[in-house]
Amino acid sequence: KDIIDKIIECLSLKSRKETQLFTENYMVRFLLENSLGAWWAGKHPDSPLLKDYEYLRYKEDGTPAAGTFEGWPQTAAEVTVMDPCCGSGHFLVAAFEMLRKMRMVEEGLDSTEAGDAVIRDNLHGLEIDLRATQIAIFSVTMIAWNTGGYRELPIPNISCSGISIGGQLSTWENIAKNDVSVLETLRQLFYQFLDASTIGSLINLNYTPTQESLFNANYLKVEPYLIRILKEESKRLDPDFLIYGNSALDISRSANLLSKSYTLVATNVPYLGRGKQNQKLK
Repeated sequence: KDIIDKIIECLSLKSRKETQLFTENYMVRFLLENSLGAWWAGKHPDSPLLKDYEYLRYKEDGTPAAGTFEGWPQTAAEVTVMDPCCGSGHFLVAAFEMLRKMRMVEEGLDSTEAGDAVIRDNLHGLEIDLRATQIAIFSVTMIAWNTGGYRELPIPNISCSGISIGGQLSTWENIAKNDVSVLETLRQLFYQFLDASTIGSLINLNYTPTQESLFNANYLKVEPYLIRILKEESKRLDPDFLIYGNSALDISRSANLLSKSYTLVATNVPYLGRGKQNQKLK
């Protein structure tokens, strides 16, 4: 009956745009409330936050229908959420609000502190389209400012997974100077992201041309190294170096996100008919 009522409400909306926004919001909230919300209900069955979860479904015994996700972390601070095709950030914005309130309850943080903590620790997103990635970052930034006031925020863990490789491998190798570990990581990233504009978050970091895993790549070392040498080289105004160096930095950030495991992966899976897919994507 609940679903039928929602369909009737949806069909009564005046415009196609209103219908689209309604269905997107309903889908996002339904999925998050019956995963993240169900976990919270298991940990805090008497929490006043539960009354806000309109779409959380319960069994006859009063427990969440989806279960309580006992294998998840014990606290909201430890929960990590990834949307691997985040579009303009619908899932990330909704998850931000849920996690912000959870962390306020568990840690006694105010709205500003909790919002900053969620952006820094909990939310992660990848998107194949650069413009959509920028909109997602903006969306998360705006919800944080709306709920905690304007201030400098942590850099969101949201990156474009569709950045195309530019230049020759030799150009990338020059970026590493004489650092062997950085050199090897950049080589692997180069080959992995050759088809990034086609496959985006489907990049499999378990596979490289040498059949070695990228999970052991030292991303924590590579990123600050790239930032440092890019600043040094910018003084020399080497256009090729700056273009491909920045590309390498962006790709390193995406690879870092792709290489991790997350508590919850939630997304609106993109659809493209097989007849419209190129051979690589198939």
